[in-house]
Amino acid sequence: MIELTKKYYVQKKAEQLKEKLDKLSDKQENLSNKDKENSVENQDEINKEFDKVQEELKDLEKENKELTKPLDVGIDKEKEKSIDGDLKKALDELEKDKKASAKPKQKSAANKMKQMSQKMEQSMESGETEELEEDVAMLRQVLDNLLAFSFSQEDLMNRFKGFQMSSPAFNKNLKIQQDLKIQFKHIDDSLFAMSLRNPKFGENITKEIGSTQYNLEKSLETLADAQIAKGVSHQQYVVSSANKLANSLADILNNMQMSMSSMGSGKSKSGEGKEMQLSDIIKKQEGLAKKMQDGIEKGQKGGKGDEKGKGEKAEVLREKMAKEIRKLLWKYTRSKNYCEMLYKMN
Repeated sequence: MIELTKKYYVQKKAEQLKEKLDKLSDKQENLSNKDKENSVENQDEINKEFDKVQEELKDLEKENKELTKPLDVGIDKEKEKSIDGDLKKALDELEKDKKASAKPKQKSAANKMKQMSQKMEQSMESGETEELEEDVAMLRQVLDNLLAFSFSQEDLMNRFKGFQMSSPAFNKNLKIQQDLKIQFKHIDDSLFAMSLRNPKFGENITKEIGSTQYNLEKSLETLADAQIAKGVSHQQYVVSSANKLANSLADILNNMQMSMSSMGSGKSKSGEGKEMQLSDIIKKQEGLAKKMQDGIEKGQKGGKGDEKGKGEKAEVLREKMAKEIRKLLWKYTRSKNYCEMLYKMN
């Protein structure tokens, strides 16, 4: 996470410096075209601004070198040195009241600053594809971990449903719940690091993370106080929020994969079999949904009966469907084929 955060700030700083160079280039060009305003004072101001940019470029270079894998931020030291020389000569000529001699140096400096800005922009753009690939790989791992967490939490919840406080395995399983809380903290840390440079991580992600954290905490509190029913209820909310979070992350991952594809680098290494696997999942989901609906309708046609019992049966069917779909999602993520995530988990 620390590495990703450092990388984010290096990228932002490079972007800001690229914009500063672009604006300073325009400022220098405009000054060279205005005889009345083309004074020593105004040129000296531009020279000082470029000196500050040079200092910031040094800092950027230093911070970039501290990264495990430094970025290509497009700093051209030779161009930088040449600009500095042109600016000083332009100022010298103005101090001698030779505006005609200063003008070519001013325009040369403006042109070189523009070129330097463009080179930085091109370098950053070329690094976007690689960065996107890294984000996809990381999000795949996070989603994989999240699904493993969800399965473990659901299994633990089902165990607690059959426990009494006096059960020999109660304390052991309470410790497992604590471990799951730590496991989710690692997932949260990874998502936070990714959110720093990815605007697609919106409020719905934050909401489900918050809900999961809250219910993990409450499940531990209530179970420790021997309030097993309440604890299990909080565990159920944890599973529900984790599944919603997985769904949102799957959508983001799908968008990332589509972006990679549009850049011409989205071809899956595993390649063959990808579409068949996805279509199988979609067909399986549709089949499960139909079975669930048929089961609910069959229960409703059975006459008056116990409304509470019917509701419970419908809920059992929904839970079963969600679990089956999650199993399919797990298999799909383990195969590392994420080109399309078109199904929903509820």
